[in-house]
Formats: sequence, structure tokens, C-alpha cells
Amino acid sequence: MLTAPAHLVPTLRQLVAIGPHAGAHRVALRLALSTTVPLLVLWHLGRVDLVPYAFLPATAAVFGRNAPGRRKVVMQAQVSSVLIGLVVVGAVCAAFGVPVGMIVVMTAVVAGACSVTGDLLGWSPAGSLFFVFAFVASASAPVSLSTLPLIAATCTVVGFGTMAITASGLVPAVVRPPQRRTAVKIGRDMTDPVLPRRIAFVHGVGSAVAVGVAGAITWADGSQHPYWAMVSAIVPIAGGSTAGQLTRATHRIAGTVAGLAVTAVVLTVATTPLAMIIALVLCVTVAELLIARNYALATLFVTPATIGMLTLNHPQPLVPLLAARVSETCIGVAVAFVVVIATHAVRHPQAQTNETTALAWRRPQTTHAPTEDGMEGFRSRSSSPGK
Repeated sequence: MLTAPAHLVPTLRQLVAIGPHAGAHRVALRLALSTTVPLLVLWHLGRVDLVPYAFLPATAAVFGRNAPGRRKVVMQAQVSSVLIGLVVVGAVCAAFGVPVGMIVVMTAVVAGACSVTGDLLGWSPAGSLFFVFAFVASASAPVSLSTLPLIAATCTVVGFGTMAITASGLVPAVVRPPQRRTAVKIGRDMTDPVLPRRIAFVHGVGSAVAVGVAGAITWADGSQHPYWAMVSAIVPIAGGSTAGQLTRATHRIAGTVAGLAVTAVVLTVATTPLAMIIALVLCVTVAELLIARNYALATLFVTPATIGMLTLNHPQPLVPLLAARVSETCIGVAVAFVVVIATHAVRHPQAQTNETTALAWRRPQTTHAPTEDGMEGFRSRSSSPGK
């Protein structure tokens, strides 16, 4: 039976802890600007069907939270390009009726490839959550061939418009002074190119496996929304440590369950396309304010945002929809839990060495508990996941 070591299981204090604000309002404002303008333009033009394709590339606004100005713009240009490509490819898959099983395989490849790429290029937030969500949400929405050019144009304009908002300096960023680094760093100036690449590969494989298995389970079960399980599976993988990953997994389930009440209110009140667009922008803005402080609180608003985006063009019965959201979230998180625990020793070899040494010497009185210091900084999270 696969279980988590006791010192890795998050405590109640860790689960309810609220992190510092750390300028989160700036990132939230940048995201709000990047989403509000294009979504309202589409509403005015009567093309609400294109709203999801405008929203997905706009999430590039959250990347590079504390990066210097030029580095932030470069990072967002890279991320925007990838998001645009994934949304367009996903829409093409939907238009040509690619089977769900193949979509699951392709999503797993996206998860692994984007995880490795982001690690090696130093993208923050870490992980492939946004990329998985962009591809699989686009691939899961019915679309006609004639709409593909409009989707491509919308994605391109919004993606690079987001980067332009960042480059313009409309939302000033606070760049923290550099701190002494005590862990391996991924980036161009890394001192040990072998270990970081090995760990990046492990993260990539773990991401691909978690997404693929979660998608396969829900697909085999006949689910109409297998991508919810895949997205939920990728959320914990982006944590900075095994304890942090398990905390995010717990937050994902708790926040989703509690977020159903918020979702019910939003879907009941926002009965017109304009009202739903406003609710969508408000939810993602509040979520970004909270996501680096407590992921469970952020998920309270992520849940209605993602469900609202789905029902904007494809209304569905409320109760079955919410029930499917919970069940598939639990499946995805359960798969992620297994992957996180199974890869702990590989991702944190120093922690495993400490645990083995402590067991061999049998020193319960030691004050130095096993830690994950060896690789803790590798996946440190500047802002969020998640959808």
C-alpha cells in the first residue's frame, strides 16, 4: 500500500495558513485588464462563442510575477506563443472530431513537454497547468471548421495583447531584491546542468503519467468531462516540495467542494452572456489575488470560473454538472497523490538520504528532521495554478 511519510503529510496549520499578499493585486489587475477588454469586445460583436478562446491565452498575464520587466515580457511572449498554438491545435482537433482517447494521449504529451520546457526556461508559475487547460478545454469544445480562422485570429490578438499590456507598464511591478540561493536553480546560469535536467525530466514524466492516467480512467468511465480530471491531476505536480504538493492536492478537493456553492450562486445570478462574462472576470481576478496565499480559497473562485466558461455556450443541468466536477476532481487528485509519493525519492534524493541515515542510526532525539532542502527551491512557485 502506497502511503505518504508522516513528515510529508500536511498539518491543519499548513492547510489553513494564509501567505503574504506580496503584490498579488498587481498580477490580478494585469489579468483583469487582459481578459476584460477582449471579452467585452466579443460580447459587443455578438461572438460570445469565441470567449473561451480569448480567455485561455490571456492567462499568460500571470507569468513572471516578480521577474524584472524585460524578463517578464520575454517570458510572457514565450508562454503566449505556446498557449496560442495549443488553443488552435485543440480547436482543430475538436473540428475534425479527434477521438477522446487520442485527446487524452495528446494532453499527456502536452503536460510532459510543457513541464520540461518551463523548468528549463525558468517559467513561473512552474508546471504545465495553464498549458494543459488551454489545450484540453479547446479540444473538448464543439467547433466548426469555418470558425477556425476566427479562433486563430482571436487567440493571436489576445495573446500578444496581453504581452503588450505588460510591456506598456500600465501595471507597475514590484521586483524583489535578489536573495542568496541555497538550492539548485533552473535557468541559464545554473551551476550543475546535469541534476536540474534530470529532475526536470522526472517532473515531465510525472506530469504526463498523472494526466494520462487520470484522463484514461474518466474516459473509460464514460465521463463527458474527462479534462476536469486531467487538470486536477496536474495541479499538485507543480508544488515546490512533496509536502507542498500534498497540500495543494488537499486544497484542490476542499476548494472544489466548497466552490460548488459559489458556482451555484454564479450560475443562478448570471443568466445573460454579459453577466456571465463579468462574473468570469471577477472570479479569475479574485482567484489570482488568493492563489499564492491559499490555494483552497482561490479554488472557491476557480471552480465557478471554469464551469461558467463551459456553460456560457453550452448550458447544462446544474446538479449533474456539479456532481461530475467533484467526482472527476477526486479522481485526478488521487492519481496525482500516487505519482507524487512514488517519485518523492527521485525528486528529492537528499531528503531520502537523510531519512535512510536517520533510520539506520535510530536517533529519535535528533533535532534535524528529514527535509527536502536539496531540491526545495527548484520548483518554488512565484504565482499560480490554476484552473
